[in-house]
Amino acid sequence: MTINRLLDDVATAPERYRTLAALMALDIHTWNEKDLNSIARKMKNVERRLDLSRGGPVTQKIQKDIVARLDEMIKELENQCKGGGQCNGGNCPGGGNGPPNGNNPSSPATESGIQNAGGPGIVEKAKLKNLVAQWGNLPPREQARALQELTQGMDPRHRESIENYFRNLAVAQNRK
Repeated sequence: MTINRLLDDVATAPERYRTLAALMALDIHTWNEKDLNSIARKMKNVERRLDLSRGGPVTQKIQKDIVARLDEMIKELENQCKGGGQCNGGNCPGGGNGPPNGNNPSSPATESGIQNAGGPGIVEKAKLKNLVAQWGNLPPREQARALQELTQGMDPRHRESIENYFRNLAVAQNRK
């Protein structure tokens, strides 16, 4: 993989390239071909290909793969409900009655697009940089507190991505 080559073989690469390569390697390491993040990446790839007017057989195959995987996931969830698994009547996973931020819509959105259901999205760069540098040295209690503070009010899918990033960062820092 090119990222690993950059990390291992090119000692003279600028620091920002090595840092970006390390972040990309951590991100790729967390990918799972059976989760919604994988489907989202494929959907973004299809969107990019369509923007470039590449709607041919390759794009159509990717679209069919997306639909097939979504069908599999729906079937798995239906089987869990039929087989006596935890089923909560269409409410949020985990038994809640709506999103954790308290925004429980009473009707569908009137337009397609990104809905603002998260926090303000303001991150202090210096604080984040310091947290990343010290993450592996923090005790678990402080890691949990910092992660809670960092992800407070975020959409659950973004919170999960950030938690995965810091979990992998701890693993990578422990290897050194």
